[in-house]
Amino acid sequence: MENALRKIEEREQRFRDLLKEAPVSTALLTGPDLIIEIANDISLDLWGRDASIIGKKLLEAMPEMEWQPAYKELLKVYSTGVTYVGKEVVAYLKKHDVLEKVYVNFTYKAIFDSHGKVTGVFAVGYDVTEQVIARERIQDAEERARLAIESAGMGTFDLTYETGVLITSARFSEIFGISGPRTRDEYIAFVHPDDHPIYLAAHRTAERTGVLMYELRIIHPDGSIHWIRLNGKVFYNDDKKPSRLIGTALDITEQKQSQRMLIESEQRFRTLITETSMVAMGLYIGPELRIQYVNDVMMQFWGKDASVIGKTFEEAIPELKEQPFLERLHHVYTTGETYEGKEDIARLVVNGQPQDFYFNYIYKALRDSEGRIYGIHHIAIDVTEAVLAKTELTEREMSFRMLIMQAPVGICIVRNNPVEAEVVNDAFLQLIGKTRAEFNSKSYWDALDGIRDVYEPIVTYVFNTGVPFVGREHAVTLTRNGREQKLFIDFVCEPFREVGNAVKKVIILAIDVTDKVIARKKIEESRDYLSSIMESLPQMAFAASATGEVTYVNKQWKDYTGLKNELDHLWMTLLYPNDAEAFIAQWNAAVTSGITFEREARYKKHSGEFRWHFIRAVPIVNAGNQIAKWVGTCTDIHDQKLSLEGLEIKVSERTRDLQRSNVELQQFAYIASHDLQEPLRKIATFTELLSNNLGNDIDEKSKSYLGKITASARRMLALIQGVLNFSQLSRGEEFFDMVDLNEVIAEVKSDFELTIVEKGARVHAERLPFIPGIRLQLVQLFSNLLSNALKFSKPGKYPEIFIKVCDLALREVSDYPALNPRRPYICLEFKDNGIGFSQEYAEQVFVIFQRLNDRQSYTGTGIGLALCKRIVLNHKGEIYARSKPGEGSSFYIILPKELDEEQAVEGRFV
Repeated sequence: MENALRKIEEREQRFRDLLKEAPVSTALLTGPDLIIEIANDISLDLWGRDASIIGKKLLEAMPEMEWQPAYKELLKVYSTGVTYVGKEVVAYLKKHDVLEKVYVNFTYKAIFDSHGKVTGVFAVGYDVTEQVIARERIQDAEERARLAIESAGMGTFDLTYETGVLITSARFSEIFGISGPRTRDEYIAFVHPDDHPIYLAAHRTAERTGVLMYELRIIHPDGSIHWIRLNGKVFYNDDKKPSRLIGTALDITEQKQSQRMLIESEQRFRTLITETSMVAMGLYIGPELRIQYVNDVMMQFWGKDASVIGKTFEEAIPELKEQPFLERLHHVYTTGETYEGKEDIARLVVNGQPQDFYFNYIYKALRDSEGRIYGIHHIAIDVTEAVLAKTELTEREMSFRMLIMQAPVGICIVRNNPVEAEVVNDAFLQLIGKTRAEFNSKSYWDALDGIRDVYEPIVTYVFNTGVPFVGREHAVTLTRNGREQKLFIDFVCEPFREVGNAVKKVIILAIDVTDKVIARKKIEESRDYLSSIMESLPQMAFAASATGEVTYVNKQWKDYTGLKNELDHLWMTLLYPNDAEAFIAQWNAAVTSGITFEREARYKKHSGEFRWHFIRAVPIVNAGNQIAKWVGTCTDIHDQKLSLEGLEIKVSERTRDLQRSNVELQQFAYIASHDLQEPLRKIATFTELLSNNLGNDIDEKSKSYLGKITASARRMLALIQGVLNFSQLSRGEEFFDMVDLNEVIAEVKSDFELTIVEKGARVHAERLPFIPGIRLQLVQLFSNLLSNALKFSKPGKYPEIFIKVCDLALREVSDYPALNPRRPYICLEFKDNGIGFSQEYAEQVFVIFQRLNDRQSYTGTGIGLALCKRIVLNHKGEIYARSKPGEGSSFYIILPKELDEEQAVEGRFV
């Protein structure tokens, strides 16, 4: 009994010691008023309180908690018994009479008595505001009910088997809850019905072995159940039959209750270890460090499962052999010295892969009642994210400082009370004309003494209000390089807020814009000068912005038009209606491209008369070669225009006559070349026949004449063939060249840019190759296919067009009879998500004038795809289509990758 009580007291004391020494904030709050029964130093430090609050109600000690979520969750846990886990919960704690905002990870767990009633709340947490993560503590199951264990005396009994007479002591009867002796059967009647088998088995064994020893339950007359332990010895007669049984009885009810409570305590201890959700815990027993307890968090850290329980630490985690942890564990077990690790790196194998983690942890030796070490308690917190975040923060801060130091603008970061420079870059020092040594040798405002009166109030204002200040073209006079200089500076004072929204720093950015200010003033002077020149011109003159809006007209303009300052929609007001659209289109194109604008147009005079003018405008560029404005003049050419129109009519008539004559001449040359070839071929043929027939019967002189006739005929044929080839070339036959299809698709997309934007289309093109071809025809091919994809898009759906390319496998070339099986080919795919068509019309779509849709819904001539097929055939390729109604279409174009021998020699298809 004394041993059981001592074990309970030792376990409770160990529990309290563990709570006090845990590396995390731990507290035990009991009763409905949440009285602070236990709070360790870390809790007190976190709360900003001292040990005087122990024994007080929580709200009495910390009234600021009443309205906070953490307190409401605490009440909920007490009332419901449901554990609550908080992650980065905001709490406002009063420290040194100031409410401080902190972020805390914590767990609230209800404490139950033996009847299942909540008697308190156990709180575990740690402050994560500054990434200070303390040790998690092990909570042994709280043993709220005190065990009242008293020493019990033993009763004696003497049984004679032959007569059945049972002699008992008074204490024996007291153990059964009665007074006075009773018969054996009467005592047996007190045995708990469920334990009768134990009684019978024990006595049968005793009669056989001579030793009686068993424990069972008895029911007292008042209905209470008690445990008793009976020990005895059987004596045998000469026939070796049992004759007498002498023994003792001991009431072990309190001992059994103690054992039950120890088991429950052990179970709660195990539950606490295995259910703690934020902190890893483990218990290692013996010098070999065999794992007795370990919670899920620890197993998750290790990347292991429950199979590690019962193994030694080294067997369970072999990858730690080459790391310092085993040595530290053995040192703690040997010396009893607690080891605490901060942000130590550990390489663990998780999911089959070695990974690096960082932990805060404690190894603490556990001692028995005699002070001997029997195990190690291990608490660990994974701080990997915090360490990596801190490392990243450090790297970012270094990068930020490096960025500041290398920035081309002046940057200075200052702290307040008093103002001191924390970071200042070389550009800032260069701006104020100080060396770093000069700047560091003085206080901030002493270093800026010449401009202190201007800027100190501004910086003070930003510190006090937290409102940024922006200065534009501030004129200041600074001493730089030994002489005073007047500068213009753009600067920004930006507040840098820290925790609590307080302005602790101000970032000052300053840029020397002196050159820009001087340049602008020169531009203003030049503009005034330009205006005076334009006013002095005899023609109408105007100026426009870089985007083409007219901003100025001279007096001559106003006198001619009768307008004063009405510059909005100027062109539409003055231009002859038939001239306006083309004029504005050319003007916009010139503004976009930056080329000189020249055009003839009719301007309306104040009298209503329209007169022809020649308009010329040129772009004016700035120092960065960017267009700053346009300047133009309008010269009256009305009289010259009228006289030229008559001359142009005569020239036009003569040009038509000349063109007609050229056509007739070309037709004559072509026909003549064909008609001349036939008689010339006959002359050459009959001359050869005549020479062959005469053989040797002709003299040498005659042979010479016949040879000259044949040679002259062949020369004439060659001349006619050359004339014919020239005629065919003049009709527009084009030569092959290596064509970059990426440039082709870019050109086509540019042509359809407006349609693409209007329809919200997206064109996705892979990297395309160079191929031999006629560039103009390939542009036409791509243009027709892209036009079709845009035209036949689904209403209400954005067109998606994919252009892909791949090499055509040699085994697939044979599927197309028109292709040369010895030549390499590419296959281009134009795929869209349009309306599609039935596959049965896949051939018909390439027939000229064949349409699958009505003209009202979709415009077109029915020639486009027929033209595509003609172009592909010209390039000795193939084209076909795949489609389904409503699912879009795919057009496949197969083209040669290289010139064939004929193209290589002639450079074109014949």
